[in-house]
Parts: sequence; structure tokens; C-alpha cells
Amino acid sequence: HLPNWGKMSDSDALAIFKGPCGDIMEIYLKIRKNIITNASFYTDGCRSAAACGSKLTTLVINKSITNTRKIIVKDLLEALDGLPPEEEHCALLAVNTLHKALNNFRV
Repeated sequence: HLPNWGKMSDSDALAIFKGPCGDIMEIYLKIRKNIITNASFYTDGCRSAAACGSKLTTLVINKSITNTRKIIVKDLLEALDGLPPEEEHCALLAVNTLHKALNNFRV
């Protein structure tokens, strides 16, 4: 069981994104006063996709929306101590889904 695994029924922002590999990533955010107070994810993808979702949601909790928007794939890969090159697309899938969720947030 990974940290932050699962769908959030009362999220303030969410996105579901299908990557080019066919994996689906879902990211759910709870936001109060422009701070992400909770985050969770779900994926039907491989272990690397799940690791990316888990690490990314852990990274964004207690961060401002502004700082969260600055997160790029390189930041996630560094937080994970890297991934095999053939699995780096999982980090891109997670980051793209996060940014899409932020874009779906309406104050």
C-alpha cells in the first residue's frame, strides 16, 4: 500500500489523464486558502506509475498552488532518486495530471 493511494470523494480539484502508454493517472486535491491540504492518486498503471503518483502527492501536501505549479518532471525524478529511462514517462504522466488538476480548480 502506497501513501496517498485512493480516490478522494470530496476533492476540490481533480484530473484524470491517460498517458501515451495507455496508463491512466487520477490526482485529487483538497485546497484551503490556496494551500494543498491533502492529495491522493489512483492509477491503473505499473509500479513506476504508482510510485510517481504517491511521491508527487506527498510532495504537494502543504504547498501553495503557486509553488505546486512550478513542479516539473525533473523535480519528481529527483525526489524518486530516478527511474529507469524506459519508465520516466510515468513521471511525465503524474506531473501532467497534477497540472491538469490545478487548472480544474475553481476558487
